[in-house]
Amino acid sequence: MRISLAPTGSARRKFLRSLLTRLPWIGESWLLPKVVGFYEKGPMWPWYRRLFARRQARRIDQAIDAGVRQVCIVYDCAVCPLTFGDYLNLVMIMRYLSERGAGSILYIVDGDIFPKHRAFMSDVEIEEFLQGMVDIGRVLLPYPKAQVRRVHDLSEVRQLSDPQDAYVVCAWRTRNRRPLFHHGFSIFNHLMASASSDMQDRVLLSYSDLVQVAPLVDISTPYIAWHARYSENTDPSRNLTTEEFLGVHKILRDRHPNHAILLVSDEVGCRHYSELVQEHDLGHIVLSKDYSSTILGDAALILQSDLYCVLRGGGISHVPLMSRLPYRCVFWTCHEQMWSDEQLTSWQGRTQVYANEWELDPARTILMS
Repeated sequence: MRISLAPTGSARRKFLRSLLTRLPWIGESWLLPKVVGFYEKGPMWPWYRRLFARRQARRIDQAIDAGVRQVCIVYDCAVCPLTFGDYLNLVMIMRYLSERGAGSILYIVDGDIFPKHRAFMSDVEIEEFLQGMVDIGRVLLPYPKAQVRRVHDLSEVRQLSDPQDAYVVCAWRTRNRRPLFHHGFSIFNHLMASASSDMQDRVLLSYSDLVQVAPLVDISTPYIAWHARYSENTDPSRNLTTEEFLGVHKILRDRHPNHAILLVSDEVGCRHYSELVQEHDLGHIVLSKDYSSTILGDAALILQSDLYCVLRGGGISHVPLMSRLPYRCVFWTCHEQMWSDEQLTSWQGRTQVYANEWELDPARTILMS
């Protein structure tokens, strides 16, 4: 007889989980994660993820309402990638917790590194990124109510968080080292859906949150921020071709003739696209790395702009998504799930337009709006 996992928190799923966890030695530590991993590759997984996120958001709110002293979130680098957008989702949950009046700690478990990133990042680059994660928390979170701590092993989290006084988000997944990063955006989406507009404003990012790390050199105003990704190591499908780069530039130049264009990218991207800017004599465009050397500095530049635009792109796009800044975002969702047919986020405003597209031609209408 074939046993299937029900797509809700039903008695059938709970019964199956209890059977597996009762098996000595291998039940909870090996067999159950294998079964869950198999289920996550099935056709019902996207639908279940939505239910999972809603349930986790409800449990977080219930824990706060019950007076829990501290909420803990674990970013386990062994199963979570070293990517800005995925990490920022959890930082935003921390900001929500602070507004709800709960103490919170975001633990970064750095004993092992996500294999894909270990393959192309040096030890120095990994350490810089890990320290950058701590710095992001220091800037965006209200210390000491909300803190980011690096620990070397998951057992340290168990020692530091008293289960009687702390609520661990997605405790079973954390304990069994299942990835949490692909649920972060949706959990935050559901948490914010129940918040008042005033509370959403306090949780969402604004330039005032980043003024302490903002570049000191002013850009000619007004300007729009345009993110163009270019990576030589990971997922080149998200890079813009020369034709796409020139096409987006023409759309933005025609649509916003009185604005300067700030091209936002990392050092590799700025170097690559600066060659196209010079080759095709594209005027009135400046590069983010001429003003900012850090990703938080880039975020400050974005939030100080009048509009953010992107075709495909990378994790920096989570900054405008987590704000009230007007944007025109065109990219396929990866771990994010649409809130509705027309909204990516539950707080998306009328000046914020998102399209789940990939190519330039279907993106023209959005970018020109």
